[in-house]
Amino acid sequence: KIDQLQDEITDLAQKSGGMVLGGSIQPGKSLGSTFINSDGFKAFRDGGATNSGVVTADLQFKSLTSLQGSGSATGIDVAPTRQTGIVTPAFKPSRLYDLLSATKVNSNSFSFTRVSGFTNAATYQLTEGSQKAEQALTPENIVAQICTVAVHHTSSKQVLADEQGLAASINLILSKAVMESVETQLVNGAGTSGTIGGLLSQATNFVPTLTTKPEKIGEAITTLLSGGYQPDAVLLNPADWFDIRRERATGGEYVQAGWVGGEGQSLYDIPVVLVPSLAAGSVMVMDSSYVSILDREAPSVLMSSEHANNFTENNVTALCECRIGLAVYDQAAVMELSLA
Repeated sequence: KIDQLQDEITDLAQKSGGMVLGGSIQPGKSLGSTFINSDGFKAFRDGGATNSGVVTADLQFKSLTSLQGSGSATGIDVAPTRQTGIVTPAFKPSRLYDLLSATKVNSNSFSFTRVSGFTNAATYQLTEGSQKAEQALTPENIVAQICTVAVHHTSSKQVLADEQGLAASINLILSKAVMESVETQLVNGAGTSGTIGGLLSQATNFVPTLTTKPEKIGEAITTLLSGGYQPDAVLLNPADWFDIRRERATGGEYVQAGWVGGEGQSLYDIPVVLVPSLAAGSVMVMDSSYVSILDREAPSVLMSSEHANNFTENNVTALCECRIGLAVYDQAAVMELSLA
């Protein structure tokens, strides 16, 4: 093994500029010749060192530093550790998707009949043979539109192939963008042609008589309960919820838990749902069993080069879209009130 090692070192020395004369390596300035003529290697070769040894090469090297850490204009440009894809920006959460039930539909609209202005007419028949009370019903045919919410983005085929994780990042961003827009429309949609009729456009307006914000909301909850509904959600903008939680008594102490509270927040035993899409100062209290999301097509992402000049320009278009609507089966089950 020592002879084999010497042969390899000899070959290295020759390639490094050393000369071999009469089967021995002539001293030179190459690393190979310096190594095999060192005392450390000779001791190892002659059996003086059985395990390992230190070989000192009388060579001078300039210290190498990174370009980033040396403070000098010269150095090694060390490549950074790179996270693939694109960091997804923040989007408003889709709270209503978690709260409301979904009804699967298979057309571009959804119709149902609800009773308008119902008043219970049931009462006694005071005497035998007298006319019993007649119940009036005013049917109202409702057609809820199924609307398309979509967004697309175009990237080059090369960058999608070269940047690992980029396609997945784009798909995630587009999906979240569509979901945020849907949430906004489920709350604020005007219900005009091609748009969703949101909760605010269909809710019953409630005018409270009490003064503080919690009391106003509690009054609406009580009104729903008195009407036979089972309210299960108070929709609040985060800023209004903060105002309620930071309320203090005249002595300076928090009225309720204030900033110490955790998950599962409620007002008068009704869960609070924070909806950033709902404007500050506006609150909705509802019995969600009378409201349903109309699901025609769930959000999906498609990618294609068959768009405009994509084929000749080597581009790929990613498209995310969904088709959705909202049904409010009883407007009295959804109350909207102002905290002003």
